[in-house]
Amino acid sequence: MKLKLKKKPTLILAAFVAVSGLCALLAFSPLAFSGDKAAPDAKADKGKVFDDWRVTCRKNPKDAKKQTCLMTQSIAFKQIKANALSTVIHTGKSKGKDGKVKELTFITLITPLGTQLLSGIALKIDDGKEYKEPYTMCNRAGCQVGMVFGDKMIDSLKSGSKMLVAYKVPGNKTVKAEVSLKGFTQALKAVTEGTN
Repeated sequence: MKLKLKKKPTLILAAFVAVSGLCALLAFSPLAFSGDKAAPDAKADKGKVFDDWRVTCRKNPKDAKKQTCLMTQSIAFKQIKANALSTVIHTGKSKGKDGKVKELTFITLITPLGTQLLSGIALKIDDGKEYKEPYTMCNRAGCQVGMVFGDKMIDSLKSGSKMLVAYKVPGNKTVKAEVSLKGFTQALKAVTEGTN
């Protein structure tokens, strides 16, 4: 049986927490927010849709003047109404060894539990070069691949039409998902401007 995929821009709160935990774990970003229960005013907003991407922001529970914004897109299996792939992107600043602060773009791809981890994940933009990345962790939200994208990759995402992602599931079957890049540039701008 071949599973059909259905695109839907959505915020998955579990992914929201998972991304923050992943970033904190890997020490990618000082902006990663904790999984602590936040006060009512610190919850994520309902967000704004930019074509196929949803941007949501969450106040820092320890400093109400600060917030982190994410852009998300999820693709679901039609037959079983479960997520096949969630893409979560956020930005942050990090100080390099040279002491200079640089703006970074973090991406987390989340696949369902039961994914074959040793195969990793493959991705490419349109007909470009294919990249293979290992899984970094699994939790209740799914199995995650975390990456930092450089300027060249961001430019490819801005000018591209789709990001193709493939991963293996039991039975050595390959799941291929197509992440739409429609609205990517505007959504990334909103994330960058909204994060402080």
